[in-house]
Amino acid sequence: MSLFNSYSSDIGTVVSLNTGSVISGASSYSISVKKPDGTTTTWSAILDTTDTTNQSLAHTVIAGDITIGGMYVLQAVVNFSSGAVFYGQSVVYRVNVAYS
Repeated sequence: MSLFNSYSSDIGTVVSLNTGSVISGASSYSISVKKPDGTTTTWSAILDTTDTTNQSLAHTVIAGDITIGGMYVLQAVVNFSSGAVFYGQSVVYRVNVAYS
């Protein structure tokens, strides 16, 4: 996972998850998210073109994605046209509270 200095209310931060497997032939990508308050959501994702091994997916954070500080759990979800679904390893990362 690649994510540095995340703060609540961030916009434009790129979250990249390496799945450890080649995923370039998939039909869709997403990230399952469990927020610190226990709510869950799904973020859209794309193949991370900065990863030349074709093993990572990426999501650019938009308004409403990171709303509170605390520990977030992320899991890559990769769907193939055959109907197969691949789940990456869950990762936990801390989002700091933005002080203004």
